[in-house]
Amino acid sequence: MRKWSQVKSQTGWLVRCLLSCVEAFFLAVVIAGGLAAGYFVALGWHRLQDYQGWRVALFVGWVFLIIVAAAWFRRGVLATIVVTLALTVLWSMDASTDPVDDGQGLWAAGAVMIFVGTLAGSTLLTFIIAQSRKGSIKKR
Repeated sequence: MRKWSQVKSQTGWLVRCLLSCVEAFFLAVVIAGGLAAGYFVALGWHRLQDYQGWRVALFVGWVFLIIVAAAWFRRGVLATIVVTLALTVLWSMDASTDPVDDGQGLWAAGAVMIFVGTLAGSTLLTFIIAQSRKGSIKKR
């Protein structure tokens, strides 16, 4: 019969993996929820008025803060994936249901541009933060 310490050491990696997956899931939900809240606060009421520069700048700043915070705490890859997918879905739902759309379906081309631009920008930002964090750790 095995001792508890042997069983514990053999299953420890599984427990750590499960906890890591659960942590990543909840962090992804928080990131997506924060992004959705920022989207609806800054851009979601454009049906009443046209987009204005300050609203777009406010939302871009919010996305910037989300990615910088996640990258600083070593969750930049997760934030990049979640922000890219969530923003593409939010924008696609908003644009595809726009009553002003003339039925040409150009929102799909916009969704591709949103996806590529968000992926490129958030990847670059995550890389910059990761490199600056490495530099600040080495100096200590």
